[in-house]
Amino acid sequence: MTPEMRNRKIRIIGGQLDGYTGTLVTIRGSKTKRLLVELPTLLAASIEVEAEYIQLIK
Repeated sequence: MTPEMRNRKIRIIGGQLDGYTGTLVTIRGSKTKRLLVELPTLLAASIEVEAEYIQLIK
């Protein structure tokens, strides 16, 4: 996860939000990442997601 990934379209590929797509708004934390992800079909939510569960959509 890098600051350059902000405002990019992402897909969550694991856990309870598996399959949701949204926009990565902010990244916080060093070891455990806290992401603010805007999910248009739900809401904007601050969630903790392991980096391996985030896939950039090109």
